[in-house]
Amino acid sequence: MISYNELFSFYESFKVKNIIIFALRILRNAKMKLMIKRSNPFLISGYQDPALFCNRESETHNLLNALRNGRHVLLISIRRLGKTALIHHVFYQIPDEEAICIYCDLQTTVERKDLINALATALWQSAPKQKAWGKQLIDMIKSLRPVITFNTLSGQPEVIITSANKEQEEASLIDLFRMLTGLNKQVFIALDEFQQIALYPETNTESLLRSIMQSLTDVTFIFAGSQQHLLTEMFGSAKKPFFGMTQYMQLNRISRDDYSAFILTHFNNQNIVLTNEALDYILEWTGRHTFYTQHLSNRLFGNAVSSSISLNDVKDACIQILNEYEPLFFSYRNMIPRQQWNFLKAIALEQPVFMPMAGRFIMDHALVSASAVSRSLEALLEKQMIYIDHNEEGKKFYAVYDVYFSRWLHQHS
Repeated sequence: MISYNELFSFYESFKVKNIIIFALRILRNAKMKLMIKRSNPFLISGYQDPALFCNRESETHNLLNALRNGRHVLLISIRRLGKTALIHHVFYQIPDEEAICIYCDLQTTVERKDLINALATALWQSAPKQKAWGKQLIDMIKSLRPVITFNTLSGQPEVIITSANKEQEEASLIDLFRMLTGLNKQVFIALDEFQQIALYPETNTESLLRSIMQSLTDVTFIFAGSQQHLLTEMFGSAKKPFFGMTQYMQLNRISRDDYSAFILTHFNNQNIVLTNEALDYILEWTGRHTFYTQHLSNRLFGNAVSSSISLNDVKDACIQILNEYEPLFFSYRNMIPRQQWNFLKAIALEQPVFMPMAGRFIMDHALVSASAVSRSLEALLEKQMIYIDHNEEGKKFYAVYDVYFSRWLHQHS
C-alpha cells in the first residue's frame, strides 16, 4: 500500500516533469519561429517562386506572349539585372503539359565543342525520366555515345560528347537541336549569354546555328545576353545570319515604387520596421541594380537584431560590404594600367557620364587627352569594367559595371 508521502512525492515529480516538457515545447516553438525568421526572402542567386520575385509583370507577360505565339526573343540587359531570374520566372508560369522549358547557360563556353556539351547537359537535366518524352530524349542523347559525369559541387549530371573531327562536331550539334523537334511537343529554350558564340574560333557557328534553327518545328528560342554591342551586331546587322529573326526586349531597372513595396513587404512580414530614410538610402546607394539591391537587403535582413532598421544600420552594412570586397578592388588596381585606372575613377565620380571625351570632363579629372580616354574607354569596355546604357530619353551614357566597386572608387578618390 502506497503511503501519503510516497503519493505526494510521485505527484510532485509528475508535475515537475510536465513543467519541464511544457518549457521544452516553448523553447522548441521559439526556435522554430527563429528559424522561420531567418529564412531570408532576398535571394541573391537562383529562383524559388513568384513570392520572392519582384514585379517584372509586363516583361513576364510580353515574354510569355511571344513564346506562346512562336516568336523568338532577344532579351538584353546589363549583367546582374535579373534576366536569368526573369527567364526562370517565365518558365515557372508554363505548365508541363503546355511545353518543355529548357535553360542553357553559355557563359563559360569558348568554342563550339563547349556549346555542344552545354546544350547536351541542359537537355539531359531537363528530361524527367518518369515521363515518356524525358526517357525518349535521354535515349536520343545516349545515341551520341556521351560520357556522363557529375558536378562535384551541385551533384548534377554533366554530358560530354567527343567528336573525331569538325564534320562530326557539326553533326552532333545538328542532332542535338533536331532532337527537340523529334519529341513532338512544344519546346521553349533559353540560350543565356548567347553573345559568346560570336567569340568562338569557328567563324561559321552563327550561320550554322541559324540554318539548324530554321529547320526546327515547335521550338521557340530566347536569346539572352549582357554584351549589348555584340548582340546588336549579331541580330541588328543585315550582314549577319540572325538578322531579323527575333523580337527585341530590353530589361531595365525595376521602378522605385515597385522595389520599395517589395522590400517593405518582406521586412514587414517579419515584423521588422524599415525607416523611410533607410529604404531611400538602399535604393539610392545600389542604383536599383537588382543584384546589389537584393544583396544589401539580404545583408540587412540577416543583420537585424531588433524590430527596426535605421539609416545608420544601412550605412554600417554598406561599409561592412565594401570592407569585405576591398582586397578584390585593390587587386583590380594592381592589374589595370594607371591611365585606365584614373579614367575609371573619373567615371565612378560622375556616373552616369554622357560625354567622356568632352574637354570639360578631361580637364576636371586631369586625364591625359581625348585619344588616351578613347583608348581607355575601349579597353575597359572589353574588360567589362564599364558598360554602355541609355537613359529614359534614349541618351547614351557610361558607368562602372560593379556598383560596389563604383562606390569604393568614389570613397577612395
